[in-house]
Formats: sequence, C-alpha cells, structure tokens
Amino acid sequence: MKPGSFILNGVYSENIGTVIQARPRLSTPKRRVTLKQTFGKDGSLPYDEEAYDNTELELKMHTSGASAMNNRDVIFNLFNKGEYMDLILYSDPTKIYKVLMSEPPSFDSIYYMGESITYQIKLTVSPYKYLLDNHLISVASGQTIINPTLYTAKPYFVMYGFGDGY
Repeated sequence: MKPGSFILNGVYSENIGTVIQARPRLSTPKRRVTLKQTFGKDGSLPYDEEAYDNTELELKMHTSGASAMNNRDVIFNLFNKGEYMDLILYSDPTKIYKVLMSEPPSFDSIYYMGESITYQIKLTVSPYKYLLDNHLISVASGQTIINPTLYTAKPYFVMYGFGDGY
C-alpha cells in the first residue's frame, strides 16, 4: 500500500482521491479491571472481567476531486454505516481493524485549496485486530499450530477431516 492509503470495507482510498495526512496514533485497548474494597482487608482486590474496551482513532485526511461538496458527501457516506467496518491502514497493512464512526467528519474550509478538502474523522476501534493473511493450512497427525502473534489469539477454526478421528 502507498503511504497515506487505506482500504475501508473494500473501498480503496486511492480510488476516491483520499489520503491520510499523518500516521495515526494507535492506542492499546484497556483491560476491564475493577478494584473492589472488601471488609477486613487492606487495599483493594482486582476484579478482572477478562475483556477490553474499545479505543479511539482519529484520522487527519485529505480528499481531492472536482467538487468539495461532492467530496464531503462521498466521505460522509463512506464512514456513516452504523456498524463496524473493516479498515486496513497503510501503516499496518497485515491487520484488519473493526471501526465505527464515533463522530462525523469535521471539514476544514481553506480557500486556497480549491475543491480539495482536509478534515478529521473520529472512529471507535474494536479491541481486537485480525490478521489479513488467513490462509488455509493442512495439519497432519501430530502437527502443531502456532499463533504468529505475541497476543492470546481468538482464532476461528474450521476443521475438515476424513478417516478415523481421535
């Protein structure tokens, strides 16, 4: 992917004349742990929900085209789906982020830019990233599958087999 480009729900940013102006700041999801006070015990005890909160992602973007009004409509309609969408960023091209628009775009009106527009859009990001490379693998008897990430993975396995299974 070219610097500044992205893919949102299968739409390539280059096809709509849009680029991310600065590498976005990515936050790590916060684990939901509540500290609870108990009678007769000093300090607090952690209650771990074993879950994570969404993070926020702000994209500073630029779109060029024949009409600033049309550009605004295209961008708003691209992000305004009301559901999580797949986002692949140029800065992390092997991962899919699940994003949802949390605030509508804020467009800047800069007179010398003509019909091009700059804007910021805020997204809420689901706590998990998904590997883009989800190819099929064949596993023989006694073979081990290894998680290629540093995180506990929640993979989706579909197993097909024939013959005797143990």
